[in-house]
Amino acid sequence: MAASLANILVLGELESMRWSRFSDVSSVVLQLYEPRNFTPLWSANGVVTPSARAMVASLSRVADRGLAPADYDAVRLTGLVNAPLNGADERAAFDLMLTVATIRTLRALTFGVVDPSDAHPTLRISRDSVDFTPAIAALVSGIATDSILDSAEPRLVTYQTLKSNLALYRARAAVDSSQQHRVAQIVVTLERWRWLPRSFATPPVIVNIPAFDMDAWSSDGSPGMSALHMKVVAGTAGVHETPIMADTIRFIEFAPYWILPLSIVKGELMPMAMRDPHILTVNNYEVLNRRGRVLVSSLASLRMVLAGTAFIRQLPGGLNSLGKVKFLFPNVHDVYLHDSPVRADFRRSRRDQSHGCVRLGDARAFAAFLLRDQPEWTASRIDAAMSDRMPTRIGLVRPVPIFLFYATADARPDGGIVFHDDIYGHDATLAALMSGRYGPRGVVGDDAAALAGRQ
Repeated sequence: MAASLANILVLGELESMRWSRFSDVSSVVLQLYEPRNFTPLWSANGVVTPSARAMVASLSRVADRGLAPADYDAVRLTGLVNAPLNGADERAAFDLMLTVATIRTLRALTFGVVDPSDAHPTLRISRDSVDFTPAIAALVSGIATDSILDSAEPRLVTYQTLKSNLALYRARAAVDSSQQHRVAQIVVTLERWRWLPRSFATPPVIVNIPAFDMDAWSSDGSPGMSALHMKVVAGTAGVHETPIMADTIRFIEFAPYWILPLSIVKGELMPMAMRDPHILTVNNYEVLNRRGRVLVSSLASLRMVLAGTAFIRQLPGGLNSLGKVKFLFPNVHDVYLHDSPVRADFRRSRRDQSHGCVRLGDARAFAAFLLRDQPEWTASRIDAAMSDRMPTRIGLVRPVPIFLFYATADARPDGGIVFHDDIYGHDATLAALMSGRYGPRGVVGDDAAALAGRQ
């Protein structure tokens, strides 16, 4: 049997598995089998061990964790575990199949089924590597299988609430097919939470775009508990969508200038300004050349803007489109959080109204929250800086991780779930990626079909 295992590992392929090649986990497989001279992990003297039976039973229930059992050969393994294994080759194939399925399950629960950048090219999340061999050794030794799998998952309150409701919504979907859409929303949202780091040096800020809200997590160690919650306005669907991304808030700028993007100048401001250049003065805009010299607002200076030799900015004050403060996490998308003088948008239920940046419902409260460790920034000083006529930029002593996140299923305080519209169509994209990770269909594949039908 050791020879059979070694031969399979050399080939790097096992046709009896749904996804026959296992190069994605081959290094971990070798770490498990080489030290034991390729003796089996899941059988002894040709007899399947109780721990193998427990692991196979857990694989058959991974749908309750938002995974597709078929992607982990659960049906095939269930048949093998309950039938005689004839010959060394068959026993070796069973052993390796179960090992590969176990590694993939642990990895999926820890990091997600797909790479986040495959779903969102703008999203880059660095995560620590994880050695799965101790967990697999514990599973082989017969330690409670489900508890080991539980430990691989996020401990966040939101994740655990979604997971605990998943079986309920699957039961509803069994009698009402329209509920399959809700199942699919839970599944892809669980996947997104698995992408996040398990710990943070500083509690993060989470902007949930389809929910149009922001939570600044507490610093008391409670996982996923919000210390500050507020409404937000996000980028307009299909036009100026806010990118899904991870970064770090490093600066606050009070009384900011607004440098108008050329796209806004060309598409919105210029048609009006060409008819009446005085509209710039009325709205506190000024034209500057690339050396920073203020130019007279005229047709000639506007043509310089179109030519790229000048730009337009809006002065600090009550008319400024960024409001009185903005929060910077410098990035190639030129996206940031900011205040807004337009308060009516926050009374809408659907708030995708911006050009891509995120407007905050209570920017002053957020500034005070971020500066809580900088006692020189008292409430009165914050108010004065926000009302100043000149910008003031300060660096945060403790930069804060920020995630422009996308979750269409969210936990309620009572343990239930609230659902949000998939305004950017990201859920269907992610479900399709998940369904193709190890095979064409399965539970997640059905979810992809349900979401695709909602677009």
